[in-house]
Amino acid sequence: MSFSIHVLVLNQEKPINLDFESQIELQNEKKHKINMGRYYDMWPFLMKQKGILYLLCIDHEGVQDSYPICYGDFKAKNIKKPYWIYDQRIRSHLVPFLVKPEYRFDFEKIIRFLIDKSPEKTIFFHTRFQGGDDEIICGTLSLPDFFAMLDHNRILFNVCYILQDNL
Repeated sequence: MSFSIHVLVLNQEKPINLDFESQIELQNEKKHKINMGRYYDMWPFLMKQKGILYLLCIDHEGVQDSYPICYGDFKAKNIKKPYWIYDQRIRSHLVPFLVKPEYRFDFEKIIRFLIDKSPEKTIFFHTRFQGGDDEIICGTLSLPDFFAMLDHNRILFNVCYILQDNL
């Protein structure tokens, strides 16, 4: 199975590099070969936003992948899923997104760094595992709310969250 963690930094014009040491690598659409074409078909609203798209990844068997950073709780019961989604095929791809403990500190630091570097103090946070090709966008969250939801297994794979620092 393949996982990806994408962050679109809203209205950012030039890609940035991390200015601190991290176990997690930050790749961007301008410098690295991220297959952008397929994303325009899968996520038309997200891809119409202006900014730079990043992939949070680690070298995994010679491939840059988010798989080592996170996992899904595929056995979770009673998951609160978006009530407006009735299609069971889509709902089956909405499982809790969890960050492995050894990467949590770096993950949070990178998310805070990217939101700080956004001219709008806004990022679009999107995770995906194979098969989740429907565009689902959840409304705006503050960073503390996002991290609290992450702590309680309420951030879902295959959903895009709009995160803002100034809420």
